[in-house]
Amino acid sequence: MKHLNGSNFATFTLANPPTYDVSNLPIGVIHLGLGAFHRAHQAAYFESALRNGTSKLAIAGVSQRSSDVADLLAAQDCFYTVNERSGSEQSPKIFGAIRQALFYPRDRAALIAMSESQALTAITITATEKAYQVTDGHESDLPSRIAALLAARFEAKRGGLSIISCDNLTSNGELIKKLVLEASAKLDKHGLINWIERENYFPNSMVDRIVPAITAERIDGFEAEFGYRDESLLTTEPFTQWAIENCPLSQTLAGTGVEFVDDVAGYEMTKIRIFNGAHSTIAYLGELAGLKFIADGIANPAINSFIAHLQEDELAKSFTSPPGMDPIEYAKRIRKRISNLNLRHRCQQIAMDGSLKLTQRLFPTINDLLAKQLPTQYIATAIAVWLRYLEINDRISDPLAAELVPLARNSDVAIATKSVLTHEKLLVRVNPGNFEAIAQALEKLRSKPVLEVLTSL
Repeated sequence: MKHLNGSNFATFTLANPPTYDVSNLPIGVIHLGLGAFHRAHQAAYFESALRNGTSKLAIAGVSQRSSDVADLLAAQDCFYTVNERSGSEQSPKIFGAIRQALFYPRDRAALIAMSESQALTAITITATEKAYQVTDGHESDLPSRIAALLAARFEAKRGGLSIISCDNLTSNGELIKKLVLEASAKLDKHGLINWIERENYFPNSMVDRIVPAITAERIDGFEAEFGYRDESLLTTEPFTQWAIENCPLSQTLAGTGVEFVDDVAGYEMTKIRIFNGAHSTIAYLGELAGLKFIADGIANPAINSFIAHLQEDELAKSFTSPPGMDPIEYAKRIRKRISNLNLRHRCQQIAMDGSLKLTQRLFPTINDLLAKQLPTQYIATAIAVWLRYLEINDRISDPLAAELVPLARNSDVAIATKSVLTHEKLLVRVNPGNFEAIAQALEKLRSKPVLEVLTSL
């Protein structure tokens, strides 16, 4: 058995290994959140920059909560394979863009030293929605860790950085800036706040690629076909998109396919509502219907038809799309992408943290539709599906599960709807004018199988 590592990566020519010199690449990016999505998305663009010669900067990937991913990657000298699959076609590529894999609590000193380096240009972030909060200010939370890195850079009298959130959050750059400033204020360093605001960039960004969690079966199958074992293997789709508001990183990522734009809001809204809103809905429908994967959900005729109506009749009409983008065509492309059977994205995984995700993906959308006096039949049903999921599922992973589940189980659908959707800890609350439609949909879901409810609409 040949394990992928730094001494043999170049021999696996079927997997398109790097041909650039990986030996002395300076760290130009600290990425916080060394999960599958980062390694198959942002890292892919930096890999392209290294391959086309526009950049000589590498990434230090940082695990936040557990050292497992970082240690697994480090055991392979930070080389790993991203295998793009669609139908029977696959296109593996060995990546070398990540040159260090670290664990923040263990490797803090090394990260502080990196933050003081002249070569560093950016801090990028992929985290869960619940990571976007300041807790005790002692570097146990994401904003406080970024603040510590920036404070060290400030004291070293280095220039500013581009700090880029790559998460599905509205105005993600503005949000992380607000939180970093809040955390920085607790450090009580004279001049730090002004320096952060004056010298650093916090552009909003939009990211898009489907990257499911890898399985042992996939790793075994890849080894049998390509002749080496990669414990950090990733499978993804060919499609990828990254739009960033203009910032100095545009020079590093020139020619890689990243779109640098004046305003990312339209891209962000399109992605969060038409893609992520539908994605979450399919996950909850799949959970109620006993389907394991997202692709199984969209392959079901009742779910497919419901999602098409949800996207095209309601989600796409809730906002103004960016110039040149047809939201209906975008919705059709999304349904085709998530039908890729090679992407075994589990409904259970996508259904996690609904109380955080839906406040971005569905709640503002139904409020906007109500304000515009537009139909809400499908989105009201989608929210009711989440309420039904809370009511009957005993393995919910959600920070508010202990509080919301008992409320969702109230026998009166009107009370269940109102009490969940007005919970004080929800970041966005549904307009009460939508409660009746949602409660009516919930009543149907309590009395009939979910697929029967969908076909009756």
